[in-house]
Amino acid sequence: MADKTLDSDYLILRDNWPGVPIPYYGLPNSDFANTTDHNVAAATYNVGDKICVYNTGVTAGKAGWATFIYLQYEGTGAPTLAAKQVVVPDADTSAYVVTNDPDSALIVTGSYLAAVAISVMTDAYYGFFWCGGVCPEEFVAGLGGNYNTESNVAIGPVVAHDLTADEIGFGPVGADTEAIIGFALHADAA
Repeated sequence: MADKTLDSDYLILRDNWPGVPIPYYGLPNSDFANTTDHNVAAATYNVGDKICVYNTGVTAGKAGWATFIYLQYEGTGAPTLAAKQVVVPDADTSAYVVTNDPDSALIVTGSYLAAVAISVMTDAYYGFFWCGGVCPEEFVAGLGGNYNTESNVAIGPVVAHDLTADEIGFGPVGADTEAIIGFALHADAA
């Protein structure tokens, strides 16, 4: 079956990453995807640091809490990473080094740790990823819109899945071994 899509307003991610998010105090002080701390060769935060923000829903998206995590992207041999792509830990590195390539991921459909890229990123660079709560469109405009899903996503839990386009996206829970990474508030659409 062909891949489908699900609008950002109908996704809530489950933060399964270790650690407690710190409240957002204005740092970074602009769109998370356009800060001097994102997509950088040297980490400016501790890898694994999490920041919690409140998306008011006034200018974009739904109201609610969201969490960002600071990770390293591994892109060797991977499809080009873009905003709205799901990432999971890379097979050859630590849990805090992530990839969007289902062929080099540690595991895909069983992965308990997953996040969403907020922009294009360079291989081996560090940056923020959305990992929990509502889609934080007020903090990253590029996160709004459709996300790729495997066909048959229904209202309820979703897991990371290898999509037809050879990237990682959202899919339905198919077995007891598949870890829930979020919830769909609407069925996917063609």
